[in-house]
Amino acid sequence: MKNLIIIILFATPWNLPAQNWQNICSPGITFYQNSGGQILAYRLDSTDISLLPDTLFLSYLSIRDTAGECYDTTGGSFLGSVVRKKPAGLFQFCNHNNDTLTLHTVETTGYSWKFFSDPAGNYIEAKINAKILDSICGTTDSVKTIKFQAKDNNGNNIPHVLNGNFIKLSKHYGLTKMMELFSAPMSPTMYTLIGKASPNIGLQNLTWNEVYDYDVGDEFHFIDHEWDTWWDVYYYTINKILAKEEFPELHKVVYTVEFCQRKDVPGPPFHYYSYDTLTQVVTFESDTAYIKELPIEFIRYGWDAPIFSRIYPDYISRQSHEKIFGVQYSNGCWHPPFEYGESYTVTAGLGRTRYEWGEVFLGFTSYMVYYKKGTEEWGTPVATSCNTLVPVEFSNTNLKIRIHVFPNPAKEAITVQIDDFKPGSTMEFFLVDFMGREVFRTPINQSPFLINLYSLSVKSSLYTGLYIWKLVGENGTVTGKLILE
Repeated sequence: MKNLIIIILFATPWNLPAQNWQNICSPGITFYQNSGGQILAYRLDSTDISLLPDTLFLSYLSIRDTAGECYDTTGGSFLGSVVRKKPAGLFQFCNHNNDTLTLHTVETTGYSWKFFSDPAGNYIEAKINAKILDSICGTTDSVKTIKFQAKDNNGNNIPHVLNGNFIKLSKHYGLTKMMELFSAPMSPTMYTLIGKASPNIGLQNLTWNEVYDYDVGDEFHFIDHEWDTWWDVYYYTINKILAKEEFPELHKVVYTVEFCQRKDVPGPPFHYYSYDTLTQVVTFESDTAYIKELPIEFIRYGWDAPIFSRIYPDYISRQSHEKIFGVQYSNGCWHPPFEYGESYTVTAGLGRTRYEWGEVFLGFTSYMVYYKKGTEEWGTPVATSCNTLVPVEFSNTNLKIRIHVFPNPAKEAITVQIDDFKPGSTMEFFLVDFMGREVFRTPINQSPFLINLYSLSVKSSLYTGLYIWKLVGENGTVTGKLILE
């Protein structure tokens, strides 16, 4: 993997291109975070100038809980699904009721206007309260503070949750403090700008290269739990990076990993132990293979749509990307899923830090409980080292068959690689689901061996989730876990 060191030279406001207080719907992605740590985003997907002199900016659709049976999938990102820019720096936004919210950007201190009006004639007044110098993602810019006050149709002050709240508008960076507009004006929760792509400041979109960026000596500890109606099994695992080989021209990095594991089962012998040195191959689309799904973005997969979120800081100021169970379409609307599904988290520099999969009577969870990267440590280790997790007689004994199955998780195909494969060997590869049913088998006659998971002979038997793979040969049997996405 080719590591790129990007040095960002923050210009002073007077050196930046003039934005005239209107850099609200800039290209790329903008991230906002509230005091509770929740991140929302705005992404400019397209621009429509067919209504000149007005310009329409369109962003991605999102999944919103409306507290009813059906979820809303049309509301748009942080600034809504569409923003209308009119002449003289006037912007119009829409909330979930299709009410119009108006923002004047170029007026001076003391100017006021109707930010929102209801059918009864009551309205929320917005007033440019002051112009200040403010710190924004490590730089400084001129900022207008805009304060809210609700009034009745006679102009008298009336109670409202927004009273006394204010937003901030930066000359070069747009809205630096703002409410989420889907629920405006009834939600007083304010979000602060934490990253913007144009100009490039603060938090940027997470790349897969950042997620799987390990260094020699990095150590990751997991506790996994597998269960069904009659069975509870726990796995305690340590993975330690022993070597790293990069192939920049192939967008690929190969890690050598020390792997050790204790498996606890309900009956005798109660403990099983595994120790091995594994090869993990990570291939990227490019050096800038960004994670495409943004917070609460509506991305439909057939009759299902997962819900995505972004957390920062997490795991000692590391950005995490989450996929949770999402919504399903039936009876004419989108609603929470009927059954438990698949959920996971990936984190910058740590790989996959959480995985959950299950149905009504069976399931599997995997959580990172500890990591060490250089001098940085987080969590509680499952053991001080492989030597304490796994007895010496196991850690000093290598398996007769050494096999690597990758990528894992897998989508379309997997490669089975067997060390020291001898032509003419008799071997079979199996996939077994968590009901114990064999869903696929094939003879292995070479190494590496490619298996297309979505060929006609396989696709009908497989679904997303967790499987056990098993390789049976003349010298023994090796098993492992495989996640299909």
